Amino acid sequence: MRVGIFGGSFDPPHLAHVIFACDAYQKVNLDKILWVVTNLPSHKAKPIANFNDRLKMTLLVASEYKWMEVCDIEKNLPQPNYSYNLIKALFLKYPGVQEWFMMIGQDQAETLDSWYKIEQIEKMVKFLVMTRNNNQLDPSPEYIQLQRKMDISSSEIRSRIKQGQEYRCFLLPSVADYIKNRELYH
Repeated sequence: MRVGIFGGSFDPPHLAHVIFACDAYQKVNLDKILWVVTNLPSHKAKPIANFNDRLKMTLLVASEYKWMEVCDIEKNLPQPNYSYNLIKALFLKYPGVQEWFMMIGQDQAETLDSWYKIEQIEKMVKFLVMTRNNNQLDPSPEYIQLQRKMDISSSEIRSRIKQGQEYRCFLLPSVADYIKNRELYH
């Protein structure tokens, strides 16, 4: 079994996330994409929406695809958590997986050398990197590059919501409805 680890705050999960997951699934021939909602990211500001709301929105996304699964393992790991600890925990939780792929953005790929225990991580997973704006990273045997198809970010969506601008076109309808009903990001 080949599994992609798609970790993120997903604050909120949007169509660019879905497109990246679909591209990774198809182009790398994965069996499953495991969405891992981060509790308190070690490299970013604290998320705006609470963990449970972000988890529920991510579950709404994953419910649309039989090969997507959401994992809440980060909720029980020491915080802030590091990718190395997450990967070790996933190895224990999913012992039947033969090949793991860590799905990251270009900004994260450019800072891999600063990651906690990166040498061990590189032995545990292969990296799938979503590049932006037709940028390519230097070729490397450590990662597979996938081109980003949609230029939108969670922070831009939150800003649009706060300013009363259109935002639904960047989200699955179920996620947009959830945000509206819960009055998130206002």
